[in-house]
Amino acid sequence: KKSVYEEVGQRDSVFNGKATAVYIPIKTYYKISAMSERLEIVQISAYANDKMQAFVVKPDEIVSEVRGNEIWKRRVDSIVDSKKMTNGLIIGETVHLGGWSGYPPHKHDIDNYPWELAQSEVYFIKIEPTSGFGIFVNYKEEVSTAELTILQDESQVFVKNGYHCVVSSPGCQFYYLWALAHKEREVVYSVDKKYIDEEQYE
Repeated sequence: KKSVYEEVGQRDSVFNGKATAVYIPIKTYYKISAMSERLEIVQISAYANDKMQAFVVKPDEIVSEVRGNEIWKRRVDSIVDSKKMTNGLIIGETVHLGGWSGYPPHKHDIDNYPWELAQSEVYFIKIEPTSGFGIFVNYKEEVSTAELTILQDESQVFVKNGYHCVVSSPGCQFYYLWALAHKEREVVYSVDKKYIDEEQYE
């Protein structure tokens, strides 16, 4: 069955409006045609066994919520969540203004449902102005052993395991597209409670 999605994607910046997404199942031929001179697309893929139905997610379908407060306040948009019938993909966007995000440090690297799921994760970063930067913090047990990665506009980060969070330079808008995959189609993580009480910061 042929599906046609017309005029998909209308925002001119990741900082201006909500995303549009199209889910394309395995074993599916697809073609993308640009309707303007400027087109920006991010393609995310994950292992899949079952062929699902294609679908489009429009901006007015995306659920937004504000998490945290003060310097760890951010807007989180759930683009493909547990209600969408995929092989396990969960996708969203987070935007904040110069501060911490993904805080408190959290991890999702073991299957211990319903408290935690083993989920690799990928980030794609956009920063405005592009002179801004961020720092990705990643550690297994103690923050003193953390690996720090400098994030610039259009950086990519692949999170395999360990606790992680992000901080960005003051005065810049910091955006990251994040994606995980698990057959449970949920985001289930545990936090590092040595440093912080999760309930204070959600």
